[in-house]
Amino acid sequence: MPEYVDVIVPRGGKGLIERVSRDARVPVIKHLDGICHVYVAEHAELDKAQRIAFNAKTYRYGICGAMETLLVDQSVAAAFLPAMASQFRDKGVELRGCERTRQIIEALPASEDDWSTEYLAAILSIRVVDGLDAAIEHINHYGSHHTDSIVTEHQGAGRAHSIRLADTLVGVGHADPTAAGQRQVGAVSGAGRSTGLYRCARPVPCAELSAPTAPHTYELNEFYMSKQEMIKGEELVKVAVAALEDVKAQDVLVIDVRDKQSITDYMIIATGTSNRQISAMLDKVRQMVKEKGVRPLGEEGKGDSDWVLLDLDDVIVHMMTASARQFYDLERLWKGAEQSRAADGKHHSPEHTHEHFAKLNKDQ
Repeated sequence: MPEYVDVIVPRGGKGLIERVSRDARVPVIKHLDGICHVYVAEHAELDKAQRIAFNAKTYRYGICGAMETLLVDQSVAAAFLPAMASQFRDKGVELRGCERTRQIIEALPASEDDWSTEYLAAILSIRVVDGLDAAIEHINHYGSHHTDSIVTEHQGAGRAHSIRLADTLVGVGHADPTAAGQRQVGAVSGAGRSTGLYRCARPVPCAELSAPTAPHTYELNEFYMSKQEMIKGEELVKVAVAALEDVKAQDVLVIDVRDKQSITDYMIIATGTSNRQISAMLDKVRQMVKEKGVRPLGEEGKGDSDWVLLDLDDVIVHMMTASARQFYDLERLWKGAEQSRAADGKHHSPEHTHEHFAKLNKDQ
């Protein structure tokens, strides 16, 4: 097959990707583990570092860009870790630390395996390190070369961090690793990231580079600070549902998918009676979430389509005609997830919903 296939991009579970990578006789662009780090450096602004580290871990546990190990410079560890640990504990995050970490805060002892584990859960390993060189050595030894961040007010240290993490896909400054999976660094989808030696990152807009002299470091602090003020989760659902109901969208259904996958927290599905109404629904949702400081990550479809998708990060809104909704049957796809119709707030099984839309489509 090598004479017919130039490259393979496997999409699936870890076992599939490992097997393809092991057995393939052509180059493989793969996205495997996401063992991401945040390093709080000697010259970090500690309040900012605390906000970044907290978001890096708790924004969403199950994504490949979540922080799994927090590295803290020994010169700021005593001042930084107590408040940081308290915030993590309040959120229910289990802390595992090195010996020096456990001299400062209460934490379970970290094992050698912890440093190379992608938890995808509310667990965090913490290590106190002796400066930038030790942090880089740790990341290069234990990391998966996905995304690693430094928090420092010293530009030279930030640039050295990015340049010397030779195989890391994305090095970020003043932002957390979750930023690499979103539109602020030119995101399109998970297929745009490669943690192997065949580098396949997305194009990065010039405006997002921190400085011409530091081409591998993204200055995302302005975005990060604004992200803290955005509404999320259930509050964002309420705004989107209100927008849809304001333009008379039919059968607005909210599906809680937090326990089913890591792409988003909620799906909203709404029916429009015509392409024109779908366009109005899209415009209204855009307008109302913008007023709350939320910038959509992307859109698929156009106003004259039978199906338009608006990606709000924590919430994905599907606006469809009745025939498209019955045909694609997204409710059945998320069978087992909690589903509630906005009009009555009651749970509905996928079978009930499928029958309902079949009747609606027949009536139309």
